[in-house]
Amino acid sequence: STRARFPRATNHPTAPKRAALRAGEPMPARLTRAMKTLVSAKVAVLEGAAQARATALAYAVKAQKAAYNVRADVKEKGVKAWAQETGALAKTYADEGLEITRTKAKELVAQKSFQTTAASASAGAVAVGAAGGAAGLATGGALGAMAGLPFALFTFGLSIPVGAVLGGGTGLA
Repeated sequence: STRARFPRATNHPTAPKRAALRAGEPMPARLTRAMKTLVSAKVAVLEGAAQARATALAYAVKAQKAAYNVRADVKEKGVKAWAQETGALAKTYADEGLEITRTKAKELVAQKSFQTTAASASAGAVAVGAAGGAAGLATGGALGAMAGLPFALFTFGLSIPVGAVLGGGTGLA
C-alpha cells in the first residue's frame, strides 16, 4: 500500500502540535483562521502595489516637469545657448563631486584603521598569492610530468621534464 512505502512525517518537531490543533479545533474555526491569513496577505500585496504605483507616478510627474522645463529653456534661449549652459553646469557639478570625493578619500586614507586594514589586506594577498602560485607550480609540474610519461619511450624520456615545465608554468599562471 502507499502508506507503508511513504509514512507520515510524525518525527517533525511541530507534527504533534499540528495534530493536536487539527483534532481539537473545529473545521469552521480553521477555515476562519486560514481566510484571515489570506485576507491579510492580500491586503499587504495590494498596499505594496499601491505604494509602487504612487512612487512610479511621482517619478513620471517629475520627469514630465523636467521635460517641460527643458523645452521652455530651449525655446527661450535657443538650442546652442541651452547646450552650452547645460554643459557648463554639468562641468560645475562634476567638479564639485570630484572635490567632495577627493576630500573624503584624503580623510579616509589618513585614518589609522584604514591604513592597518590596507596593509593587512596587501600582506594577505601577497602571502596567499605566493602560496597559491607555489601550489599551482607543484601540482602542474607533477601533472605535466605524468602527462609526459606515455610519450617517454618515443622521446627518449625528454617528454617527462618538458611536460613538467609546461604543467608547472600553467599551474603557476
